[in-house]
Amino acid sequence: MEPRRRARDLILGLISDLPDKNCWTISEHIGDASPDGLQHLLAKSVWDHDGVRDDRRDYVVEHLGTDEAILVVDETGDLKKGSHKVGTRRQYSGTAGRIENCQVAVYLTCTTDTGHALIDRELSLPKSWADDLERRAEAGAPDDVEFATKPALAKQMVLRALDATVGSRWVAGDEVYSGDPGLRGALEGRGAGYVPAVACSHQIPTAAGKRRADQIASSLPARAWQRLSAGIGSKGPRWYDWVSWQRWTVLSMFAYAFLAVLAVLAVTERAANPAPAGLIALTCNEIHHLFNHLIAQPIRDTWYRIRWSTWRRQHQHRARTCHCQRRTPTAEP
Repeated sequence: MEPRRRARDLILGLISDLPDKNCWTISEHIGDASPDGLQHLLAKSVWDHDGVRDDRRDYVVEHLGTDEAILVVDETGDLKKGSHKVGTRRQYSGTAGRIENCQVAVYLTCTTDTGHALIDRELSLPKSWADDLERRAEAGAPDDVEFATKPALAKQMVLRALDATVGSRWVAGDEVYSGDPGLRGALEGRGAGYVPAVACSHQIPTAAGKRRADQIASSLPARAWQRLSAGIGSKGPRWYDWVSWQRWTVLSMFAYAFLAVLAVLAVTERAANPAPAGLIALTCNEIHHLFNHLIAQPIRDTWYRIRWSTWRRQHQHRARTCHCQRRTPTAEP
């Protein structure tokens, strides 16, 4: 029961209005004396995060449906300081729009007319990490995890979804995935359509021979185009080593799936009971707001907050002392 209770507490913290979400802030928010319990859940507690990933996918499918589902694959980079967090190196981050020191992960979203939610994720392990056995061991990377390109990670997740209960007819992504023959071949073998973006220089066969994608696009009349919104993206911080990264992301995705399903239930409810005149229907953001203020209330005891302030300063003092000791040269005997 302990891992379940801790997982529940972490999900409640992830759904909260906290501006920054990590083990320290969430532990204080839910009433723990220190972050040790949540850190234990992510790093050492015995539970099957891949099993939870699959349960969450089934939960999403049950409520969103997949008769006309579209699977969308995309990566995101999380900026990091230092080089000890697994997979961290200088590489392009779509979040920052430039090359930064970051982790990069590939995510899979299931989207239907009812709603959308993340159903899978894989952390990209750069070759410099994959080939460094000592560095891998320090970060807790499993022995069976090897270097794989982003399209290869996308292929794993898409096939995993198709092998399960996700009856998707289409897969979408950006130009990172369009040029990979392995991913295209796997989708064609499953009879799944794909509509990835392509680079402007991509060569497309035509009756007049191959032409660049941007040349074909510029030759089309304005009436052939329709502008659509891509929506608003929001990514929270992700912390610590390989085992913890897998668990933090799967529970973060569960928190979002919970809100997405609540929004679906709200749609069903308002179909039977329309919103009063002068009000829009409940949105996912408004459900999030009401949930936090009516159900998941934070602890506001003054002495509790002071105890947490003391704990943080003690921890930071130990960290500073250890840092200074490491930087102090050892005297020769």
